[in-house]
Amino acid sequence: MTLLEEFAARLRSETDLDVRGAFDRAAAQKELRRDSAFVLLLEDDSRPSEVVGHVRQVADVIVGVLLGVRNRRDDRGESGLTEIEAAREQVFRALLGWTPASAFCEVTHRGGRAQPAQRDGEQWWIDTWHVEILREQE
Repeated sequence: MTLLEEFAARLRSETDLDVRGAFDRAAAQKELRRDSAFVLLLEDDSRPSEVVGHVRQVADVIVGVLLGVRNRRDDRGESGLTEIEAAREQVFRALLGWTPASAFCEVTHRGGRAQPAQRDGEQWWIDTWHVEILREQE
C-alpha cells in the first residue's frame, strides 16, 4: 500500500467523509457529490543520501487533504464555514499523531487555507500534512 493509499484508508475508516484521491486540486473540484476529502501528493523532498553498502534516503512528504462541502443552509456561506470546521476536526482526529506503516514518524499538521470555489454553493479548504519516509536501495 502506498503512502497516499494509507492516508485515504485512514480517513475512510476514521471519518464519515467521501474520501478519494486526486492528481491535483482542479481535478478534485470537478465534482462534489457530498462532503468530501481528496488526498493529494503536494511535495516530496528527499534529503541527501547515505551510502553504506546501499543507498538510504529520508524524504519529507507533504500530503494535502482538500475538503469540499456544499453550502446547504444560506446564501452567504456561513453554514459552509461550520461544515468545513466539522470536516477539519474529523481529519485532525484521524491524522494528527498517526504513524502510517510506510513512515517512521508521526503525521504532523503544516497549515491550511481556503481554496477558491468552482461553483456557487461549495466551499473548499486544504490542510497540509507532513510525514517522513525512508527509501532504501541495495
